[in-house]
Amino acid sequence: MFTAGAFLLSAALVVNGGFEDDIKGWNFDRKNFEVVSGAGISGSRGFVWTNSNPSKLVIARRKLELEPGRAYRFECWVKNDGLVNAKTKPGDKPTVVSIELYDDKGKFICMTGARAVVDNQKSEAGWTRYRGTTPITPSNLGEALFLFYAAKGTTGTQVLDCVEVTALKEVPIASVFSSAYRDTAYTGKVSFAAKCVLNPCRYSLSSVKAFFRFAGVDGAMMVPVEINGNGYVRTEVDVSDLARGTHGVEIVLKRGDGSLIASRKMDFTRVDRRPSRKVDFDKYGRAIVDGRAFFPIGLYSSRSMVERLDIYCQGPFNCILPYGLSPDYRELDPYHAKGIKVIVSVHTDYIDYIARKGAKITTREDEHAFAERYLKAIKDHPALLAWYIADELPPDKIENLRERNLLFRAGDPDHPTLAVFDRVDSPADFIEGYDIVAMDPYPIGNAGGRASIANASIYPEAARAGMWDFRMLWQVPQTFDWTWYRPWAAKDHGARMPTFEEMRNMNWQAVASGANGLIGWWFAGIVKHLEGKGKTQEFNKVWEDVKKAYAEVAEKTPLLLSVEQAPRVSKLPPDISARTWRKDGILWLLAVNRTYKPVSGVIALSDGSTVDVSLEGLGVVFTKIQERGSQRKDSAASM
Repeated sequence: MFTAGAFLLSAALVVNGGFEDDIKGWNFDRKNFEVVSGAGISGSRGFVWTNSNPSKLVIARRKLELEPGRAYRFECWVKNDGLVNAKTKPGDKPTVVSIELYDDKGKFICMTGARAVVDNQKSEAGWTRYRGTTPITPSNLGEALFLFYAAKGTTGTQVLDCVEVTALKEVPIASVFSSAYRDTAYTGKVSFAAKCVLNPCRYSLSSVKAFFRFAGVDGAMMVPVEINGNGYVRTEVDVSDLARGTHGVEIVLKRGDGSLIASRKMDFTRVDRRPSRKVDFDKYGRAIVDGRAFFPIGLYSSRSMVERLDIYCQGPFNCILPYGLSPDYRELDPYHAKGIKVIVSVHTDYIDYIARKGAKITTREDEHAFAERYLKAIKDHPALLAWYIADELPPDKIENLRERNLLFRAGDPDHPTLAVFDRVDSPADFIEGYDIVAMDPYPIGNAGGRASIANASIYPEAARAGMWDFRMLWQVPQTFDWTWYRPWAAKDHGARMPTFEEMRNMNWQAVASGANGLIGWWFAGIVKHLEGKGKTQEFNKVWEDVKKAYAEVAEKTPLLLSVEQAPRVSKLPPDISARTWRKDGILWLLAVNRTYKPVSGVIALSDGSTVDVSLEGLGVVFTKIQERGSQRKDSAASM
């Protein structure tokens, strides 16, 4: 993956992006498109899309000359001149701007969509800037197309202008990171890894020499490493071999003749004893809060919901993530009085992305100033659990998040940073930007591949693989109804509030997949959209279901926090997630059906034993496994 902070190299990859040369290079249906003088920005020529048939999908395409092994940023300006789509809610934009990639045999590779840019830049009335960034193009790239259209069902008119596609500077080393919490350790072994992104058209992996350079007790240490097929290098070092204090750890890439390709550093600190932190993490991924193991169970909320804290505390929750808190120490006092830990939201105010109303965020200094206000005001509050610094950031914010994470690390050694993503590749891409990662698959009432309830385990499993278990893993389970945000989704995708059985299943899927904390979305929505609209009976039913679903997990936390050695799950049936623990010498197995249909199969453990499981649709089993040696063969059924 590339870093978003790379310099732009070329701005001429789309000729006639302003349409001053009529329609040269564009492929479209003349019945629906035309270039019109005066329709563009500042009275220039614009590319006008018109459609009166909601069942017709009308697309304009422009072939791009992209190079293999490069990443590209693309942007344009679009004016919505009366688009109508019955399937979108007010404020949604049916405009689609994207780049599609095909291989040299014409097979589709991927599509990257642009997003509407939210910023404080002045623009002409009605015009919105769209921006996107492609992944690194593969070595077998055949064709690349720029597409402009509107979602099916859309009628009306929109205008396109100022199309630009720019190549990003090659960054041969995208990230370097360690398995130690906050890159600090006092004993044991620490793994170091780096993501290498080499242009396959310029470098052959077999000819590249890679090594890590460490500051050792007796001087510099050079450790050769091999670049694997995914571009990663990894090594393990005993902390006792490293010099005390903070030193740079460097990954170096060289050509076969010894000349330098690239290098990248990270800081690592060896200390003499375990750091004393208010919130820490151990090697098992458990949060240690005020010296005790802690399994976070909570919900997102909002600043205004502090008035409903008594209702919230009826549930099994030990923490909360309220949107909209101001940098005011006293705002955390009500939560502290109730014994509720607070994850403070500072996920807004990135350049071109999620700025608070009235905020002026145009430089990195503005981003830093926003975060520093919260640091100075809140970091010493006893209710503070973590800093929520990212919410589904797009790939072009990798460097922004890295800088914010470093700022919080330097300014507050006591509390971790949390980033939440909805793309399975994001945990790997943003690896330098967080201490804890949480995925937020919201399948019930979602569309396409996102509609599978199995995503409640597929997403965290992908996150663990992408970050190599080097970071802590929590999860954001769906605890809301998509129709609150997409009124049309009830008809199109069966959107509704998840049932108790679904919420319970999604919670346990996450735990079975390695999550050591659950922060569901969202309490404020339940209150606003049900109780707040006079649906008292429905609110009471939903709230009881939510409390019950999370209470099941809360009741098991003494077991979930146990670190007694237990055999791991080594092989699973395809539709089952599972995890083991041992407490007080007793081995426990959690198994979860990721489907609505009954499933059965054999779960193999790392000690060679097996367990037969039989689960009803959405079934969950938490059961003791009898110890009978490596030939043990037990059975378990749904609770």
